[in-house]
Amino acid sequence: MTAAAEIDAEIDAALGISADNPDSAAALAPKTVKDYRHWLRRLRRSQGPLGGIDADKLLAWLRELDDAELAPASIQLGASAVARAAKRGGIGALGTQPLSIPAVADLLAAISRTRQHRRLGSPDGLRWEDADRIAAAAAAEGTPVGLRDAALIATMSDALLRRSEAAALDVRDIRRQPDGTAVAHIRRSKTDQLSRGTSQHLTSTTAARIDAWLQAAGIAADADAPLWQRQGRTGGRVDADLIGRIVRRRARAVGITGRITGHSLRRGAAQSLVAAGATLPETMDAGRWSSAEMVARYARDELARTSAVARLRTVQPAEPAQPADRANAALPQHRERH
Repeated sequence: MTAAAEIDAEIDAALGISADNPDSAAALAPKTVKDYRHWLRRLRRSQGPLGGIDADKLLAWLRELDDAELAPASIQLGASAVARAAKRGGIGALGTQPLSIPAVADLLAAISRTRQHRRLGSPDGLRWEDADRIAAAAAAEGTPVGLRDAALIATMSDALLRRSEAAALDVRDIRRQPDGTAVAHIRRSKTDQLSRGTSQHLTSTTAARIDAWLQAAGIAADADAPLWQRQGRTGGRVDADLIGRIVRRRARAVGITGRITGHSLRRGAAQSLVAAGATLPETMDAGRWSSAEMVARYARDELARTSAVARLRTVQPAEPAQPADRANAALPQHRERH
């Protein structure tokens, strides 16, 4: 049995589906079976074998789906797949009612209540040139909010940041370099659960936008404070939800339509990297992806243009069209029978 077949068997066993018992699959609609299998494969890729999934891993996975700005209905379907498997005893470490775990129930309720602006489907990408145009328009306002938004968008595009990673940045995480560029230190991400941290390059233009924002806000470059701060009486750190709204609003302001979310900058930067000639491993490293699957999905059009066929398949000149009489003469002639 192949590794893929073993995983499929593990998932079916978790769902209580057995080839020896046709009624086990018939208890669910075919579309439901297909959806549940999809979500449990996704859970397994993210958190490991189903037998080892506990409450913490389930929460981490649900937050991962939320961070990717999936629609609440999609996240709920994934949770339902887990609930089905847990009820059947296929995810032993979770008990039989994982969605009743207080932290899980609270997270799902928050997603359902506050993420209704999301629609089903993947977000559109905002490529480097889109991010540059959005940031320039925001900076042109000359206000602290405009300068903050310009620096935020440029930083997320350069460093392929998730919303949660951008929200977690502090001023001290930005390290200036002698050549005018900067490095953003990402202290923790969903693929770095041990908090080893990683550093991401920021262009000189982005570094200058950060400095302009800090100066306008009166924040010292070495302050122990959030990098992105709310303006007005409330103040405080800009959170992931607000970042998503900022990206959407700023994109709309320059006439960019489509499904724009806080994830669009990360997706578009991956597309730009591949289009510029970066390899799949290089793009995975830049975006801190542990699997090539997501990169391949984000940049499928760009990867097609750099494929072996695109590089090696030469276009043959079209043969000139033949006059109708010559074309007809070339056809086999059949004598009409009476």
